[in-house]
Amino acid sequence: MAHAYQDIIVSIDGKIATIKLNRPKSLNALSPPLIHSLIRALEDLANNKDTVVTVITGEGRFFSAGVDLKAGGAALTTGPPSPLESTSKSIQLLGEAERLGWVELVGRMLINHPKVLVFALNGPVVGITAAWTAYADLILASDTATLHLPFSNLGLVPEGGCAQSFSTRMGWGRAVEVVMFGRKATAQELHQWGFVNQIFPSTTFSTLLHTYLTTHLSTSAPIALLTAKKLLRDVVRADFERGNVESVRAMGVQATTGETAREMGRKRREMEAKSKSKI
Repeated sequence: MAHAYQDIIVSIDGKIATIKLNRPKSLNALSPPLIHSLIRALEDLANNKDTVVTVITGEGRFFSAGVDLKAGGAALTTGPPSPLESTSKSIQLLGEAERLGWVELVGRMLINHPKVLVFALNGPVVGITAAWTAYADLILASDTATLHLPFSNLGLVPEGGCAQSFSTRMGWGRAVEVVMFGRKATAQELHQWGFVNQIFPSTTFSTLLHTYLTTHLSTSAPIALLTAKKLLRDVVRADFERGNVESVRAMGVQATTGETAREMGRKRREMEAKSKSKI
């Protein structure tokens, strides 16, 4: 693609576009440049007339460890973090991110992405990136993947609309365990609950993922797939959008109590202590 991105790799193979989170040394945790690039890539691929499927995956052993607290991923910076802001479209998107908040904006873009949206969990996924998985049309997972929403442990409300979307995708009872209590779920459990569509061995994950997608694309007309995607998405779109907005509002209310700041500060100190102990 013509645009430059930071901390992600965007590639197109026939009708399949892939966004690969590319901060493996940080377990693909979300930094401001990565968030900005993800916003731009989702917009670019939504408008690409040649693709049918958009895959989001990670480089290395993790899909994503969530927000990178060390890199300031909890908030978008107001200064220019990357060359992405050189175009009027980028400025418009980043202005929208500041108006809505990046969590709400990315959630909205995933909910309304017009292509068949696939989350390919090459490994563990944690936090806000785990919350976003439920917005995918298909979730394909490595047998080493796990999913963890540790929001309660951090003094946070469930982010990314996951209270709504997880209840829809895995059932309310399972969602109570995973969303409220932060139960870490394995790929095998998620498949059994109907949350994950397919599991592939980690050693051949990329190959089997590509085979799975190309096989389905070879037997289906693109216009029919995209129309079916829209009709299926319309069933849950309003609920997902409401859940996305309500979770952001709840985050704002929670922040006024001071509990979130205290818990996040405690977590940051723990991380710093662990880093020092390794030196």
